[in-house]
Amino acid sequence: MGSPLDFNRPAEPDHSAIRITTGVGKSDATRAAAANYVREAKKRGIPHRVAIYVPTHKLGEEARQRFPEDISTALLQSRTATDIATRAPLCLNLAAVKAAEEIGADVERSACRKPRRGGDPILCPFYETCGYQRQKRAAKQADIVFAAHQYLYGPPAALTNKVGVVVIDESFWQSSRSFARLAVDGLDAELQTFPVRDLNGERNSDDTHHVADLIGRLKWAVKSSPVGEYLTKSALLAAGLLPCEKYENGGSGATAARLEWRRKVDVGLSPGAGEEMCRRQAKQFGFLGQLPKRAAMWHAVEELLSSPDDATGRLRTEIETTTDGSVLYLRLNGRRDIHERIATLPVIALDATLNLDIVKHFFPRMKLTLDLDVQAPHERVTQVVGLPVSKSSLSPRKPGTRRPEEEQRVANKRERLLTVVRRLAAGRRCVVITNKNLTSCFDGAGPNIEVAHFNAIEGIDRWSNVDVLITIGRPLPSADAVEELAAALTGKPVTLPKHPPRRKGGQPQKMIEVNKPVRLKSGAEWAVACRAFELPEAETIRQAVTEAAIIQAVGRARGVNRKSANPVEVYMILHDTVVPVAIDEVVDFGDLEPTNIDSMMERGLVPAWSADAVKLYPDLWPTSQAARKEYSRAGLDVARIHATCVAPPHQANAGARSRCVTCPYKDIFIRKCHTPHSLLRYHPNGRGQKARVALVDQARLAEARKQLEEALGSLASFEVLTGESGEDKP
Repeated sequence: MGSPLDFNRPAEPDHSAIRITTGVGKSDATRAAAANYVREAKKRGIPHRVAIYVPTHKLGEEARQRFPEDISTALLQSRTATDIATRAPLCLNLAAVKAAEEIGADVERSACRKPRRGGDPILCPFYETCGYQRQKRAAKQADIVFAAHQYLYGPPAALTNKVGVVVIDESFWQSSRSFARLAVDGLDAELQTFPVRDLNGERNSDDTHHVADLIGRLKWAVKSSPVGEYLTKSALLAAGLLPCEKYENGGSGATAARLEWRRKVDVGLSPGAGEEMCRRQAKQFGFLGQLPKRAAMWHAVEELLSSPDDATGRLRTEIETTTDGSVLYLRLNGRRDIHERIATLPVIALDATLNLDIVKHFFPRMKLTLDLDVQAPHERVTQVVGLPVSKSSLSPRKPGTRRPEEEQRVANKRERLLTVVRRLAAGRRCVVITNKNLTSCFDGAGPNIEVAHFNAIEGIDRWSNVDVLITIGRPLPSADAVEELAAALTGKPVTLPKHPPRRKGGQPQKMIEVNKPVRLKSGAEWAVACRAFELPEAETIRQAVTEAAIIQAVGRARGVNRKSANPVEVYMILHDTVVPVAIDEVVDFGDLEPTNIDSMMERGLVPAWSADAVKLYPDLWPTSQAARKEYSRAGLDVARIHATCVAPPHQANAGARSRCVTCPYKDIFIRKCHTPHSLLRYHPNGRGQKARVALVDQARLAEARKQLEEALGSLASFEVLTGESGEDKP
């Protein structure tokens, strides 16, 4: 028979997730829905405020400025932040804040405002003019309050009081990471100075001996474990640490955590303390700042002792060797949980790249209520393969870490990329998004080319009208970082198997190659050898970091909002990764690099006859036969190129530019003419000579005749043709 219903238990609030294509307008829709909720909730007399958590303060400030006038809004930053509008620091007494944090004290009471019974509170000397306090007061009253994702794990009251709905914009889970490490031999070093105390503050010798015994047993368990491995239950049990069913008042871990917290003392740090006093307090009582880490360590021990698993992903041994010797550490792979004051509210998570399996670690009841994939008919996406573009394969290294010839090869690769970027942009407005360490490689690419980096582009709209968006490479955490992230997220030990080096003398590999299909819009597939992790837990992390970042980057072009008048070209130079994005075609990087014909077209005068090309550009072709073969392979037809112009110069409106569709001489999308040009007819003097045509950049039209005569001799005729039929210009 089931348990009786508890009619007094409040209903569990809905936790809903919405996954929707970037650029559809979820931000606008969210603002409208939030404003309507505030108005309706006020009418009904229910909690009407909405807390919206965003990846950056800048996004929050931009969003709040777009609400209607009848809805009050606020942005709540941290004390260490600078004011978005003025760029002035919010807190003017960061030394006091730092000291309070270092000793684990309540920052508000220790550095800002400390109440006194029967008297006025003790205030920071900057309290009345403090930017942080000003923001906090505004946040308490605002209908809509924005804050960074980090506040999900420890929100001030201003973010939860009278809040009816919580909205989480974009992926938040990486902000939950909480890694720390404790020196094993130092676990019992402060017991005399910071013993276990009773409620009256007096030292409790028995309980101090008790926690010393538990620490000693944990040290034995750690030292008897292999270095670099996760801590096991068998090691804990062998050391005499017991689970809750064999230990009164909880297991050994839970008991030790309670005793650790009883070592905390009030150091008397008050607002207004001078900077020197703050430094002395932090130095004298710095151990107290370790108590949260130590408690987390013991809770992980308790979790392992009480679980059916033989090892935990939360605790791992590691050793650090320096000139002074080796130190054994216990590493905590932790993550912060969503604060209960938020978890008990209705929550809506909005994310174009939402991974429900990951989100459920934080919100177990989260349900995907809407999964909307919107097509972008005026966005053409090309994946470029054939050139490895990982951060390590493109970044310069310190002298001596690469052979000179290898460093030169890497430099040549960067130059090849820069050349292709300029060709793809072709003078049009372009944004390049790559790894942060590689952005400097594209400095000076051109005034029309802006450079940005992954993980710093969420919510940016200023590229919604670029003509070309190019992504180069992908963010990929190291294998060790992926292990730690996966272990922290799941609490399970994650150890990636090692595979033989990819090259002789190389390092063992923790990634494998897997053939994955790129699915084209046409229905065809293109196989790509992708790097992936063998363990599902690790591969989930890779996908959530790598693929999500690329999807976010592609979304900056707002392809779903494009019309026929402002299409966008997207190029993902991505050799070893498949992304769930609708792809039009896959091309080899070599096909984008300039050929001799490309170089000729860039010089602005393109003759229809290959024999004339040899005389005009002897540096490109040594013989007529070489030029003829390249013309033939490319299918170059200058008359057809000109005929496909969308807006011939003499017919275009003032300021309009001639623009061709795909040039017929090569069946690759990028072969376009993006500069105004004209068609010439010229006839060299001499017996047997015939009239022929050439394509000329309009900017070089005045010098075209001189250039032809210098190469071919005098001309019997020279005229400019326009129009699709090639009629003479009137």
